[in-house]
Amino acid sequence: MIKKPINDPERIVDEVIEGLIFASHGRLVQVPGVRAVMRTQIEDGKVALLIGGGSGHEPIYTTFVGPGYADAAACGNIFAAPSPQIIFEATKAIHRGKGVLYVYGNYEGDVMNFDVAAEMAAGEGIEVKYVRTMDDVSLPKGDGRRGIAGSYFQVKIAGAACSLGSSLEEAQRATTRAQQNIRSLSVALRPGSLPETGQPTFTLGEDELEIGMGGHGERGVARRKMMPADQLVDLMMSQLIDDFPLARGDRVALRFAVRPCECPCAVASC
Repeated sequence: MIKKPINDPERIVDEVIEGLIFASHGRLVQVPGVRAVMRTQIEDGKVALLIGGGSGHEPIYTTFVGPGYADAAACGNIFAAPSPQIIFEATKAIHRGKGVLYVYGNYEGDVMNFDVAAEMAAGEGIEVKYVRTMDDVSLPKGDGRRGIAGSYFQVKIAGAACSLGSSLEEAQRATTRAQQNIRSLSVALRPGSLPETGQPTFTLGEDELEIGMGGHGERGVARRKMMPADQLVDLMMSQLIDDFPLARGDRVALRFAVRPCECPCAVASC
């Protein structure tokens, strides 16, 4: 069993939301009745941006809510998509008359629930468009790629487009262009675990690392023996660059993150 200092596994998501709102000093509030956080001051007449997914990936998604970023985040249970009702209530709460843009990871549960919520919103006269994050280069190119650390860049660009007065279609186009130019690769040093059980989601030897681990602690696509940091970074960057249609003179933003959350891994994203 993996040791974690948790009060109550059944309330861990609620406590994360409560703590985030407390630390925001009035900038954030919980959407009434559901596990979602939203900005307290959302400008009228703007396209609203809603993000979301399973909890346990902090700082994704809850800490990406703020001016120039998302207007709200819908929170699921650990490693589980938020329900259509959560997404729908958050959609209604942040709608300011110009529609709502959804940005979320390309996982089956998220895709299904955000699609259902969009249909519910349409029934209320709220126009919704979406752009999924799918930046994981450990998987073949195409619609099956998972969304991992690239969500940071994609949410930021979507947030900027929405804040600058873009129409819903313009914000979607800008976010789609960002999606097409983001690549990420993760490496796990130990498996993730669920708070309810404390058990690892897979086994990994003390002298091994996992290449291409998913955002929920899934097994990756390859295993290697532990290696020095320089060698590991070279391996990750080689795979990222090989997948990227880069040319001499292109400008690249690079983000490297170590995630000590429910799915511990190191992630390079550009």
